Amino acid sequence: MVHDELNQVIPSDFSRAHLNKFKGIANLRVGEDKTMEVNVNFEDNNRRSILTIGWKSFNQKYNLQVGDICKFVMTQREPLLFIVTITPSRERPSLKKFKSQGFFVINNAFI
Repeated sequence: MVHDELNQVIPSDFSRAHLNKFKGIANLRVGEDKTMEVNVNFEDNNRRSILTIGWKSFNQKYNLQVGDICKFVMTQREPLLFIVTITPSRERPSLKKFKSQGFFVINNAFI
């Protein structure tokens, strides 16, 4: 399957360990902002999850750029919630939007 650059891949190890083939809606929250919904799809062939519908809107709202770092902390399983911390890069390429780097962690205190 070919992915549009506007999807965010969730690392395989995290997907297998914590999402258990989850397909559905995840909520993303940055700071005190209202949560935004994104679809999560599990790819059986690659054994990983991707954020699809809704990711483009999230990307645009926070003006994510190449080199920005997004830290996703899963704080709740039902409904699925990630608290996202965005660290902008110091140098932002002008034409290469929407390919942010990200990493996922789990907050065991809330699971």
